[in-house]
Amino acid sequence: MAMLEEIAQALRNAADKAAAATAPLVAAEELADDAADLIRTAGEGSYGLTAEIERTAGQFAQVKPVVAELLERLDAAQKGIAGIVSALMGAATPAKEPQAGAPASSRTAQPELSWGAQQRATLPTHITSGRYFDDDGHSDLVQSGGEPDGEHERINDYLIENGIIDPKRIETTKHVEMKVAWRMRQGGADRVDLVINNKVCSGVLSCAKLLPWVLGPGQVLRVHDPVRSREFRGRDTR
Repeated sequence: MAMLEEIAQALRNAADKAAAATAPLVAAEELADDAADLIRTAGEGSYGLTAEIERTAGQFAQVKPVVAELLERLDAAQKGIAGIVSALMGAATPAKEPQAGAPASSRTAQPELSWGAQQRATLPTHITSGRYFDDDGHSDLVQSGGEPDGEHERINDYLIENGIIDPKRIETTKHVEMKVAWRMRQGGADRVDLVINNKVCSGVLSCAKLLPWVLGPGQVLRVHDPVRSREFRGRDTR
């Protein structure tokens, strides 16, 4: 029994390592796409450089399929590990795995990193993705990018109207963490756990800086990324 537990934990650690490798690859994929678009936009009207601009943008565009293949292999490896762990623990005793809709207190009673790794292994890998769980048992998948209903624009407008950022559009409002924080603010959830397959961004206009301003006062968003778990608490706007 003890030996099986040790093997299972070693496999979970391997899954965590694979998840940590996923984050920079996802970032590279997204940034390469952004770079290709920026090069084409910056080169508009530069007719003498059209061929060079297209060649350079094309080189960035070629990054995506290569990274996508690597992400698919990592995803398959993580799912394979999860299957092995499940089979091993099933051979001994049923694994005590937190239910998706269980209260936060019961989830965090288990080793948090292992729970995060297991949840992360179920996420799509071709785009930054996350799944959140609230205390009422609700869970949902959220992915980065603009929302058809303009949700990211409303987040941006809120930040501008409250003097949190200068009057401009920022990409951060399209991030998974920001969307979940906004939905918490709109829905009134007190606490949410979010598992994400990419590292929480940092910097002046990053999720790490802006999340406390998007969350409502007293709300708590606990983000489990491939590197660590972090807790963000809402605060009053300025």
